[in-house]
This record gives sequence, C-alpha cells and structure tokens, in this order.
Amino acid sequence: MAEERGGIVRQVLGRWLEPLLGGAGVLLVLIILLFFARGWTPRASEPLRAAELVPVAVMPLEDLSSPGNPEAWSPRCTRALVGALGAAGFEVLPFEAVESYAGSLTPLTVIAEEIGAETLVVGTVLHHEDRLRLTVRIERPAEGSRVLRTSAEVLVGGQRDPAELLAEHVAGQLAERVGSASAHLDATR
Repeated sequence: MAEERGGIVRQVLGRWLEPLLGGAGVLLVLIILLFFARGWTPRASEPLRAAELVPVAVMPLEDLSSPGNPEAWSPRCTRALVGALGAAGFEVLPFEAVESYAGSLTPLTVIAEEIGAETLVVGTVLHHEDRLRLTVRIERPAEGSRVLRTSAEVLVGGQRDPAELLAEHVAGQLAERVGSASAHLDATR
C-alpha cells in the first residue's frame, strides 16, 4: 500500500515537476554556456589589492571632542594615520596635500580628483574623559564604494601615544583587508 502511494505521489509530482525542472535545466545550461562563451569563469570573490588603493589620502579627521578640550587630537591622529599607513606599505599623500580641506563641504569625489587620490580615509576622533576613539571610513569616491569602516578606542595616559596606537590599529586592519600591501607595491614598482 505504501508503495502504491509512493508511486502515485511520484506520478503526480512528476507531471508537475518534470516539465518545470526539464525547462529550468535547459535554461540553466544555456545561461552557463553563454557566460563561458563570453569568457566569464566563476571564481570566489577576490580580495582587494593594494595597488587598487593607491594613492591614499588621509583627510583631516573631524574632532568631536568638547570645545574646551586643550588637546588637539585631530591633527595628531591624522598625522599618525598618515605615518602608520606609510609604514604598512601604502603610498600615502602628505598631510599638507589635504590640510586645506579641513572642515570643507567639498564633495569627496571632487577632493579626490583635485589631489589625485584614488582612496580617501575620512573619519572622526573623540576624546572623552580618559578615552580616545577613532572612527574611519576608507572610501573610493570615484567608484562610490567603501573599502573599510572601523573604529577603535584606547585609554589616554598610557606609555604609548594613543594617536599612534589607534593609527596602527586602523592601518593593520586595512593591510589585512587588502593583503600584503608592501609586497604588492614593491612588485608593481
């Protein structure tokens, strides 16, 4: 009896599914052949390459700290980030190239074009009580794409400069995201 029911179910489903799957199977084979004929091959998404990011410009970071804060964290963190990205093997434009854009409302696409940068690092720094937080976005304005968004926080008053610690963290994350930046840059020079 169970065999009869299985046979009936198979017959009923077969009437509906066989033409549907048969047509879908033929369509799938045609799509695959079309892609291969045009030179497309399926592959895993490739990681970003460092050469795709150069040159990188670190925009002056916006300081969100209270106005009465005596520390000037924005220029310190910006310069530390320029140094850390350079040490990680990225071709970084000097801070002086972007310094005039501090607080500017100029669109990032225009800034990138004017200074000749493919990639911009934009972000904020916030000093509150004994903590310093750096939040950055690494963007490719011409493409309208974001490479990385990250944030890090450290205690102020430690043995090392907190601006340098935060900058090294961000540079490390970007280098990890794009693979071996310095090795790739050396190979392309």
